[in-house]
Amino acid sequence: MNRVVASIVLAAASFAGHAQAAPSVADYQRSLGLREAWMTLTENVAWPAQWRDDGAFYYRKTVPGGFAFVREDVASQHKQPAFDAVRLARGLSAAAGTQYPALRLPFERFGYAAEAGRDNAAIEFQIDYAPRRCTLTDYVRARRHRSATAAARLRCGPRPGGRRRQHAAVLA
Repeated sequence: MNRVVASIVLAAASFAGHAQAAPSVADYQRSLGLREAWMTLTENVAWPAQWRDDGAFYYRKTVPGGFAFVREDVASQHKQPAFDAVRLARGLSAAAGTQYPALRLPFERFGYAAEAGRDNAAIEFQIDYAPRRCTLTDYVRARRHRSATAAARLRCGPRPGGRRRQHAAVLA
């Protein structure tokens, strides 16, 4: 009997050193900080591509300081920015009241959408699971409107019929 009790006591003592306390709030904050510190350490790492019917695809990739969205034509292998990230960041910042740098836009994926009869005239994406739509206009029109208010005219508010809110920044 003494051997059984001694074995139980020995086993309990050996497992006592392996018990760990639950992570603290500081532990969670540190782990969240690691993601922020490490996510831009790589370069040219692309997210899964999204294909279009016109023979092109687009994706997000890591670049120094953040992320870039790239569109590539399959036939010619020509790469170009998927949209003007600086103007989009300016419009989103004005709509949200939060500053978004061009290399740190608040979404990972987007889709092109038609607007006024043009195929690639708008993009749709989600921020915090809420759908957003931003129309992309030509640069000629942007030069005529130099004020910050005119550069990012906003259509914000509830959608007709009381459906989910959708914010749109018209970059003009």
